[in-house]
Amino acid sequence: MREIGKEELKNTQLAILVSIHEFCEQYGIRYSLSSGTLLGAVRHKGFIPWDDDIDIMMPRPDYERFRTTYPGFNPHYSVQSYHNDDTYWFNFAKVYDNRTLFIEGAARNGVYVDIFIVDGFPQDQEDTNRILDEATSLLNRDLRWATKEYLVRTGFKDKVLHFLKYQYRSRKVDLRERTIKRLDDLFLSHDFERMPMAGFFFFDRMLGILQRPIYEHYKRIEFEKCSFCCIDDTHLYLESLYGDYMQLPPIEERVGRHNIHAYWL
Repeated sequence: MREIGKEELKNTQLAILVSIHEFCEQYGIRYSLSSGTLLGAVRHKGFIPWDDDIDIMMPRPDYERFRTTYPGFNPHYSVQSYHNDDTYWFNFAKVYDNRTLFIEGAARNGVYVDIFIVDGFPQDQEDTNRILDEATSLLNRDLRWATKEYLVRTGFKDKVLHFLKYQYRSRKVDLRERTIKRLDDLFLSHDFERMPMAGFFFFDRMLGILQRPIYEHYKRIEFEKCSFCCIDDTHLYLESLYGDYMQLPPIEERVGRHNIHAYWL
């Protein structure tokens, strides 16, 4: 295996994004650059110089179409989600290059692009909080405990330890498939097209909760000398996530957020 350098890593991620964009354009699937990637496009016209990943987001109906129809569009790229990988418990998907190996903590896949899911939410904050509480419990306890994390651990002792944890914890929660159905039903019952608000659930918190039309109007934006899609009101979205987003952080905070080791297979 050959280790992938920082610039090569970015170029590999960018190639995945180009493929996703081409697919979405061809099949009429809505998507937008998201989070730090959108911030990078607005502030730097590309990657934030110290950033090391690409994030996009899709409304729930488009995401469901994408995750089931994109596989096979490019033979080098695969979709990873909790629907098709029982070692994975995150509530968002990754499109990864299957010619690469990407090691981040206990996770094992390839160099990837994250796809966050924009769901509909009610206007009432108490109702949204109830959704958050239920989703957090289902994801961070039930699904995580029923995930076969030991399969991607390295080292014999670590594998055995996590296998024993899995055997114990998985007996205390619903079957993995049942938990996934409960998670999906929770969000699908709040139809994106009908709810007044929208945003995304991220592990144990809600992000970008804004009036739903924010996530329905799109434009093009430059990112690394390419043209991609993004929501039209980038200012409102970025301000909700970062506050004064055009202000650069202190120098000591200009570091990558991930402990990354990536290789060509």
